Amino acid sequence: INDYHMLTCFRFVPITNEATNIRVFNGQGCFSHVGKINGQLQLSLGDGRLYVGTVVHEFWHALGFYHEQ
Repeated sequence: INDYHMLTCFRFVPITNEATNIRVFNGQGCFSHVGKINGQLQLSLGDGRLYVGTVVHEFWHALGFYHEQ
């Protein structure tokens, strides 16, 4: 999170009553859909291999970014 704050204009703050937030959960694997699912941004970090690059990659998906080929 500190890298995002230092290197981008994104700011992550503790949940309040804001309408948009990212739900980070312990699912089966490390993944995120691009954008909202059922009105919520979701990010699974549940496979136990939390490499910084993978976490950053999945946060970008949650924020709405696709892969570029």
